[in-house]
Amino acid sequence: MAAIVFDSVCKNYGAKPVVNNFSLTVNDREFVVFVGPSGCGKSTTLRMLAGLEAIDSGTIAINGRVVNDVPPKDRDVAMVFQNYALYPHMTVFDNMAASLRWRGADRAAIREKVLAAAKILQIDELLDRRPHQLSGGQKQRVAMGRAIVRQPAVFLMDEPLSNLDAKLRGEVRTEIIKLQRNLKTTTVYVTHDQTEAMTMGDRIVVIRDGVIQQVADPLTLYLSPQNTFVAGFIGAPAMNFLPAETQWIDEFCWLNLLGVKLALPAGLQSVVARHPYRQLTVGIRPEYFRLADDPSLAETFSVRVVLSEMLGADTIVHCDHNDQSVVVKLSGQFSFRSGEVVHLSVDKSRINLFAAHDGNLLT
Repeated sequence: MAAIVFDSVCKNYGAKPVVNNFSLTVNDREFVVFVGPSGCGKSTTLRMLAGLEAIDSGTIAINGRVVNDVPPKDRDVAMVFQNYALYPHMTVFDNMAASLRWRGADRAAIREKVLAAAKILQIDELLDRRPHQLSGGQKQRVAMGRAIVRQPAVFLMDEPLSNLDAKLRGEVRTEIIKLQRNLKTTTVYVTHDQTEAMTMGDRIVVIRDGVIQQVADPLTLYLSPQNTFVAGFIGAPAMNFLPAETQWIDEFCWLNLLGVKLALPAGLQSVVARHPYRQLTVGIRPEYFRLADDPSLAETFSVRVVLSEMLGADTIVHCDHNDQSVVVKLSGQFSFRSGEVVHLSVDKSRINLFAAHDGNLLT
């Protein structure tokens, strides 16, 4: 097995930095997910780790060995691509066995490893078929099997589920998680899908414009995002970002938010006291709003319904307050008319406070 260390890695395309001062340690046997919007540099970083892209500066080490100048075939990594990259003229067995044959493994060892991997992936009945006879999910399992038989120190996966339909994507995602836990192989997984990131990774690396924004386990990332980019990228529906202003009265801090004066809990009082900012951006996830029991009570927000979406277990309500959009997620089934006024309260212990001028979390 192997740990991976990125140390100040940079990659430029012309004058444009694609990966900028990327430093990260992936621990032995860890499943780490790179997530971010298209073009943020996550796949480029993975390809540099695989040796498919050159590094402009910095170092990458696998198991303590710097691999900047090591050819891809000698890095002891196996990569699963988005488009499967199967040989169309070969059977499933031969596709999975190809890399072992090129390395000179004996026929008995090849057969043993291929059959073992096929059984793990439940494709042992497909070994005589060719790729054109397989479904998308079966092709992806073959691609993973080809990686498994090599028994590499590191698995690299570049958006391997993006070509699958939603149901199959969920099934294969579960299989990949089980597979990694059984094999205990260090894995770096790239995706733009935050649901995949949240459900699969031991840790998630959020990347924007080639720069790491935050590295954390899924729950920490969800509850304590370091800036508004991370907060808005992780979570569906996305976090609400609402302008607010602090007001100190008799050493007590209030927050003017959506036309309501909100008393901050003690923990957030101390956070605000350490910073000089009066103008804040308040982050509230849609599920932390709830319908107010009594609209006449203080700290109750009145908003107008734009539309509502009943999703079965939950209802998503899109609202408006003086041209400020507010999205609410309610547990259960509700039917609201467009234009109807609803009254909301908020779980104040769950809100995040960001500096309005730079979007960074107040800590």
